[in-house]
Amino acid sequence: MGKPLRCPFCKSLLQASGLSEAGSIQLTLLRWNPLQSRLMLPGLLLLMIGSTGMVLNGVDAAQAWVDPKGYAERTRSNMQMHAEQLGKEADKTPEKDEARVRRLDRQADLVNHIPIAVKWLPWFKTVTTLLSVLTTIGGVCLVTRRYRRIALTGAIASILNVATCCGFVGLPLGGWALIRILSPEGTKEFQQKPTSPSS
Repeated sequence: MGKPLRCPFCKSLLQASGLSEAGSIQLTLLRWNPLQSRLMLPGLLLLMIGSTGMVLNGVDAAQAWVDPKGYAERTRSNMQMHAEQLGKEADKTPEKDEARVRRLDRQADLVNHIPIAVKWLPWFKTVTTLLSVLTTIGGVCLVTRRYRRIALTGAIASILNVATCCGFVGLPLGGWALIRILSPEGTKEFQQKPTSPSS
């Protein structure tokens, strides 16, 4: 009793301060070493990409619902501009070239999908914003080692949110965080929540 102990998982320094009424040992946190936690790095990265996606997608979603006509017009204009660019690139290519055929097919496909994009893009942006919010909350839970189920939800949201600006990073990062959370070491870290030195 009273001798400092080091946590084998996060390397925090603890001290046994007495016995509870139930007879269990009460531990006081002397020094917490969060950088040694297996959950800290994936949590910080989830927090970073989640908050980035939340801001960028949130701004887009807000514009889509606040000014739907203006947003629809901008979406239509951007897609038509891209289609025209594909047409110009096709004109520079010889007639029998396969690249020309592919560009013309992409141009026609893009033009055909303009009404679908105008109708569904606001909903898509809203869903990606919500997934980014879940990813951010999950990152906070990983960093603080609290609410394991919410942390799992955040990692899964990062995996699903593949069509956003950070999707190419969120997919492997969410998978990595999921593996860390489900590992025996990660489970034990959630069970051994950091407490304040005054507790």
